[in-house]
Amino acid sequence: MPQRSHYDHFHHNFLPTMQLFQETILLQADVGGGGLTGLLISLLVNALIVFVLAKVLPAVHVTGFKGALIVAVVFAVVNFLLSWLLGVILNIATLGITYVTGITSFLVMVIVLRITDALVSSFKIDGWLWTFIFALIIAVINFFLVGAF
Repeated sequence: MPQRSHYDHFHHNFLPTMQLFQETILLQADVGGGGLTGLLISLLVNALIVFVLAKVLPAVHVTGFKGALIVAVVFAVVNFLLSWLLGVILNIATLGITYVTGITSFLVMVIVLRITDALVSSFKIDGWLWTFIFALIIAVINFFLVGAF
């Protein structure tokens, strides 16, 4: 059996995964109706929200707008990859109570924010209470922004 080169290994194993990821991200952007432009606008708006809230809330810290943009991108990717799984786990763990009360997506946002905090060195939220407050403010802002458009 011939040995595969590193290039063949990369091309065979990694590239199809990256293509699927790119197609999925683009499909998600198209579902919102805005395409890639809508995705970029959404990332910029979320980065602006993170940046402003970091200036207002004493326990939320971000290093500049570039750091806020990184937070928005990482949050979007982690949310895209894990939100369905976290939602299922929360609904099973609470015997469906979170689903009935409609709080599942909020709790998923809190967990994804904590994961983003752990992944991005330029972003820090001091504790779970401030993560809940931060998530609540983001949810309210997004509610009004989605309603405005």
